[in-house]
Amino acid sequence: LEKYDLVVANTLITIPFVLMMHDTNVPTLWWIHEGRSFFEKYKKVLSGIKGLSSNIRILSVSPSVKSLVKEYLDIDSNLIPFAVPEVTITDEQRKEAADMWNSLSSQSSLRLILVGPLSFMKGQDIFADAVNELPEDMADKLSIIFCCGSNQYNEEVVKKVNALSEQFHVKIFDSLPHEQMIALISTADFLVVNSRQEPMPTVAAEAWMAGTPAILTDACGIGYYADKEMAKLIYN
Repeated sequence: LEKYDLVVANTLITIPFVLMMHDTNVPTLWWIHEGRSFFEKYKKVLSGIKGLSSNIRILSVSPSVKSLVKEYLDIDSNLIPFAVPEVTITDEQRKEAADMWNSLSSQSSLRLILVGPLSFMKGQDIFADAVNELPEDMADKLSIIFCCGSNQYNEEVVKKVNALSEQFHVKIFDSLPHEQMIALISTADFLVVNSRQEPMPTVAAEAWMAGTPAILTDACGIGYYADKEMAKLIYN
């Protein structure tokens, strides 16, 4: 490692490499973008780090991570978000997405989309509980699409999401090509991110870029970049 001009340690779990670079002359960037559960998992190791040598610099992906770095390491880090590539949505892709929504219900006045594995961390159970509180006359007015994209699921969350299908127009995709998912987001009324921990949800940035507003929990670090109007869609 000392033969390189620069070392980039990506994610919190690369701690061993960061410690290996301690007191070397090689500039080292440690880019962290995990939530509190990861910091807790590595708490014992982190507590043993009493400052870093001058060649090591910590970069935090969002203000929420920056605050965790300060809390667990007592180090002020620099804020460096990631880049989100622009995706061009063709007219054909947009039409296919609109047809998918219409296949759920052509009468729905509100289309909501959620992206991510059905898990406790992603919090789709919070969403399901909230939707179940809606008046009965909302049943035909609401269409919901879940893009799971992973087999990392929680049985209780899956149960609650599946139960929504009994009353609302719901479609659940285990996986989708990225372009198709973005097209569905662009034709939705809102993207919903109910995460209990989410330092920097990429999908929220993609929704904004596609012109779709996002309803976010205040645990989503990307809320820092919301303007005054967008911030009204952030809740705790």
